[in-house]
Amino acid sequence: MSDVDRQALPRLRVLVLNGCMRVGDVSVGRIGRAFGTSLQTLDISHTITTTRCLCFLAVAANIKQGQSQAIRGPLSLQTLYMNNIAFEPGPRHTRSEVDVGIHFNVATWSIDQFYQYAPQLTSLTIAGKNYMVTDEFIVQIARNCHQLTFIDVRDSVRVGHPSLFALSEHCAGLEYANFDGCVSCLDTGVLALVRGCLRLKGLNLSELGITNTSLVAIGNSLHYLETLVLDMCQLISTDGIKAVVEGPSGMGCMFTLTELSFMRCRRVDNEVVEWCKQRLKPNAIVHSGFSLADMDAS
Repeated sequence: MSDVDRQALPRLRVLVLNGCMRVGDVSVGRIGRAFGTSLQTLDISHTITTTRCLCFLAVAANIKQGQSQAIRGPLSLQTLYMNNIAFEPGPRHTRSEVDVGIHFNVATWSIDQFYQYAPQLTSLTIAGKNYMVTDEFIVQIARNCHQLTFIDVRDSVRVGHPSLFALSEHCAGLEYANFDGCVSCLDTGVLALVRGCLRLKGLNLSELGITNTSLVAIGNSLHYLETLVLDMCQLISTDGIKAVVEGPSGMGCMFTLTELSFMRCRRVDNEVVEWCKQRLKPNAIVHSGFSLADMDAS
């Protein structure tokens, strides 16, 4: 595609390709070539793209036709959805997607270079059971995307406390984080996260092996927290739930929480639901045991 043709295209800002099973890494590269400087939201969930598509996207958006390293400018990308992608090349990928791109070479590019060309990225969803999203991967996000406010890496089993440390250090403006099923995340990392990202409004720590120590820190630090999900956290107890709500000074998150969930937590008594009802906002919702208790209910 010539520069003239590219200039004639509309300045596309949102592109949703969720479920398009023919979309692969090279396809994402072509999107970058055509819309890299205008596209703000891209959804390539449930496609055959892999994590290498980030390299294709960055290279394509920043290389002009016929010039191997001519920089056109950074990506405008702000929101990227990559739920349940292929993660690793499979039989449905073409040779060019597995080896090198058609118009550019990704062999010398590493994943972290994508983030250097996406400085405006504020929201990243790259969830799904996989072994490709690692601590090294998330650390690069944190170091290069300081404006990040939303991250969802649920079910990424190789994401642990180094990722949480990096986010706490470099992404102080983080507002929503989902680590559901990231079983390598324990108290050490959660403590760092809640003490470094004080603006958190939504936090999902389901299925983590955290203890009441993390919940005490949440009650102490997160004074803007609106949603907290602790489903199947088997090491927390009723005392931990109370620490979130009341905190050390009797305030905690009671004035901000609108949704609190501790489903299937065997050490948390169902009686704490009534205790929460008496302290949280009237419209707050509590999920406990195997039922839903609406705080509006009489």
